[in-house]
Amino acid sequence: MIETNPSLNHLIGEYKHYDNHPPVWLYNVGLALEPDELRGSEQIHISIGTDDQGVFATNLENKYSLMALSMEKYKDGGRQLRYNHTCTCDWLHRIARMGHEHRFLQNKAR
Repeated sequence: MIETNPSLNHLIGEYKHYDNHPPVWLYNVGLALEPDELRGSEQIHISIGTDDQGVFATNLENKYSLMALSMEKYKDGGRQLRYNHTCTCDWLHRIARMGHEHRFLQNKAR
């Protein structure tokens, strides 16, 4: 499981567009339709994190919204929109589910 932090990567890293951030190329099930694209991705379990809320004045809902907006505006080499709303939402739901499944639980008996 790898936690990705889109805002941090955007502000201080080399990724200037959210659709090029690691979540897209680490896990693309539901985004990629061609078998070669699926095989070309690591398919690592990931989560989208909030970075440092105090420094970046952000929250988890904002991170998911920024990723969704970026994905829905992304155009391929032929300048056609690559991802539709349903595709993007399904992908983000998978990521949220992965994050939920891998969260640290202190005591399951509570």
